[in-house]
Amino acid sequence: MKKPHAQDFGADRTPHNNHGILFFRPNKAFVSWLKDYAGNRTICEVGSGTGHLLKMLQDVQQRCWGIEPTWDSTSEIKAALSQNREVLQVIPRPAEQTDVLTQITKDNTLVIFARPSHSLFVERTIDMLQKGVEVLYITLPENLYDYIDLGKYQSRGKKIKHNGTSQENEVVISLIK
Repeated sequence: MKKPHAQDFGADRTPHNNHGILFFRPNKAFVSWLKDYAGNRTICEVGSGTGHLLKMLQDVQQRCWGIEPTWDSTSEIKAALSQNREVLQVIPRPAEQTDVLTQITKDNTLVIFARPSHSLFVERTIDMLQKGVEVLYITLPENLYDYIDLGKYQSRGKKIKHNGTSQENEVVISLIK
């Protein structure tokens, strides 16, 4: 088996928001799987952090946007211009205060939480979604037991198989609101 290189995990991309910490580092095979899994749906990453996953999705021509309260739009525009790429579309506010989430339908958007902060915001954000919307919760295996981020939705989640990996071998949980 080939040992992964840093660029396999998108490590050559530069984070550009306030905190610059990367928690989820998928490889290119995982990102391709995610694009295929989304099908015709746009991906909304809630808690986009540095925009790392959004940039990798953008690289494979996947429609995507994000929500991140610490997002620095000015830095993103400068980074996109210097890297000659599209500007990432990220709403700079807490998810619970982002009412566009109520417009998402099961047919137009796949919602993703990739290694989110551990708090009630995951459950509260899912509360805002319409019935039938699919959510992917990507986390470390032990976090399924150490934290109850999904709250009342925890029992609805089903672990799904996926291609690719990440640097910390996260699991993918799918749930339908």
